[in-house]
Amino acid sequence: MARVSKLQEREQGRTSVHQDVDATYHVFEIAGEIYLQIDTYGSPERAFPAKVSQSLQFGPEGIDALRKILSKLP
Repeated sequence: MARVSKLQEREQGRTSVHQDVDATYHVFEIAGEIYLQIDTYGSPERAFPAKVSQSLQFGPEGIDALRKILSKLP
């Protein structure tokens, strides 16, 4: 699991579209601060497809950074 507090843009030479997987999100509050957690799950080909594969938590700073990025998208 990782908590994201800031996001920096990075140019990539080669990009590709990844395989679709299931994902869930959870919004919670601790000590008056709001957090967003996104969990992705293994693809059907994995040994344990229903198991959480990755978790990203966005605290207040990360949520603000994500909002700024999303507001710039067409």
